Amino acid sequence: MKFKFAAIISLVLVLLALPLLAACDGDNGTKKTIGPDGTGEVTITIGEIVDLTGVAAQAMDKLHKSLVDTAQYYNDENMIPGVKLEVKSYDNQYDPSRDIPGYNRLKDQGADVFFSPVSASAITLKPFLEQDKNVMFTVAPNPESFEPPGWVLAAGQTAVNWEMQTMLKWIAENDPDFPQGRPAKIGGAMWAESYGEACIDGAKNYAEEHTEQYEWVTAFLPDFKFSWATEVEELKNCDYIIPPVPMNTFVKEFSNAGYDTTYIGTDAHIAFLDMVDKQDLWEELDGMVVVKVAQWWTDEGEVIDMTKTMLERYRPGQVDEIIESGIGYLQVQQLYVMFELIKDTVEKYGAEEFSSELLFDNAKTFSITVDGAEHSYGPNKRTSSDSLTMYKVDKDGATFVDKLYRAEPNWIPIVYEP
Repeated sequence: MKFKFAAIISLVLVLLALPLLAACDGDNGTKKTIGPDGTGEVTITIGEIVDLTGVAAQAMDKLHKSLVDTAQYYNDENMIPGVKLEVKSYDNQYDPSRDIPGYNRLKDQGADVFFSPVSASAITLKPFLEQDKNVMFTVAPNPESFEPPGWVLAAGQTAVNWEMQTMLKWIAENDPDFPQGRPAKIGGAMWAESYGEACIDGAKNYAEEHTEQYEWVTAFLPDFKFSWATEVEELKNCDYIIPPVPMNTFVKEFSNAGYDTTYIGTDAHIAFLDMVDKQDLWEELDGMVVVKVAQWWTDEGEVIDMTKTMLERYRPGQVDEIIESGIGYLQVQQLYVMFELIKDTVEKYGAEEFSSELLFDNAKTFSITVDGAEHSYGPNKRTSSDSLTMYKVDKDGATFVDKLYRAEPNWIPIVYEP
């Protein structure tokens, strides 16, 4: 009897241990699930810190959906054999004080790599990522995230200050409306947060280094606000203005005051095009120049086509809404760099050995082409984009997506130094 009782106890202990064995396979903590056919599938978890209920939630909702859908697409298409990708999210409400608790929560939930579309989050978490040897990808990079180079990687992106420098150089050389016989007057107004500050810094630094092309007027970086009367008056004589994000209120107030300018911006600005459309501000924005790291809805290519397929498959009742919201869901093109780096790391080292540390090491020699745009990392290069292109707003576009068109047919080198 004693032998039988001991055997039963042993069997119970083994059965209790099975979930633990399925959850953690090997010393690196890789999660492995045994399927009904007896084969194993490793789960790689992406921990996302995102604003779902704060001031940027409207735009970030589409970014969040694109991340979830890309993971689902990779799983459904078996694009990384032997691996199941999952996303666990933490709502930081656009509050920097929630970033560290969010990071710790996602670590406790087994996140293998991290992602955030919130610029400040990568800056806040940079020392913790380095201490834990965890990689965080971002699509809203700030120079502070990469100086000195650490464990933050820009997925399909470059720093916004470099975007602004590249755009100002292009405008001076290519915009037919660029002033002749004098420098163009330029200024801006954005919120006092890391992305806005870097955006303004990039433009100001370039303008002050190229006084033959530009005259820097002034810039404003107030705390979160939605009325811009003071800023409008100070910027009224500018040829080019960097508007806030979202830009609809500023543009409306500037126009109502009787002023006219050419707006310039980034993907962050066109993440809120639904507001522009609802308020019918296309006339005011006509000719706006937008620097972009990836393609627009009207373009063609393997990854942009994949993006459209995903949208129709996973959000069939929201296709028009998501497209007409602007750039948000098109983040798939940036996420593709991150997912393909994960795939490449799995192929080189094996799914069960996958870790943030191996991903980080592999990134140093990783390169990829996304619909004509070259991307690469390096020993000290943490932004993937090697080139950018330019789009313009056309008020006469027949449909919503036709109101943004590609003004530069080529992918042009990034201007790293002003």
